[in-house]
Amino acid sequence: MLSLARVDVGHEGRTDHPDRRRGCGLDRPAVGDLPLRSLSKDGLVQRKSAGYDDAAQRHRPQQEYVSMVCPDPHGARTSDVRAWFRTRSATWPGRSKSSSPTDSKWSGSRRRRPKPRSRRPSSVAATWSVQSVATATEELSSSVNEISLQISGIQTATQESVNAIRDISATIERLSEVSSTIPAAVEEQGAATQEISRNVQQAAHGTQQVSSNVTDVQRGAAETGSASLQVLSTAKMLATDSNRLKDEVGKFLRTVRAA
Repeated sequence: MLSLARVDVGHEGRTDHPDRRRGCGLDRPAVGDLPLRSLSKDGLVQRKSAGYDDAAQRHRPQQEYVSMVCPDPHGARTSDVRAWFRTRSATWPGRSKSSSPTDSKWSGSRRRRPKPRSRRPSSVAATWSVQSVATATEELSSSVNEISLQISGIQTATQESVNAIRDISATIERLSEVSSTIPAAVEEQGAATQEISRNVQQAAHGTQQVSSNVTDVQRGAAETGSASLQVLSTAKMLATDSNRLKDEVGKFLRTVRAA
């Protein structure tokens, strides 16, 4: 009994053929994963080379048409099996893809749906589409205006940022210049401080000398005072002697006058 069945490759060897339930060899697991060769006597379906890479096409949904002699339900044995595979890119041998003898017989749930008829748009739909286009155009123009305003604001902020960065860079340059002059000023200040300390040391030494000179002056003043006292006592003694001499001279003159 020759039957033609369709096998979907990539769907674990399923078949929509009704003889699957009658045990015609298609009820064995993974029929779509076996290489195509002649069917053995125990009913295993094996593939032959169909002219395409089986490893690359295994997981794609394809259609296989298997023509085989199914075992007779009353005990007849399978005598011959041949298999033909058709992919989406291949055509039926000698016929076009649409003229395959199995397309009309085993289409099942794969019937083509009729194309919907093209309807001419009504005036209401055309008006609505025009209004929607106008509304969309207005919204687009407003969005473009908003975007342009935002871009202008961004440009202004960017220019302000650039100016601020320039001011900051100028300030940093001035700070660098001042920082470069600070070490020279510090050196000058250090030199002035050293000079001041040297002058202070000299002033201290001069103060010590002045204090020693003042001590000497005090000693000389004390000596001068004692000498002045001696001169004063001597002057007093001379005054007494001069008075006595004056008295003696007066007595002598009076004696001379009396004589």
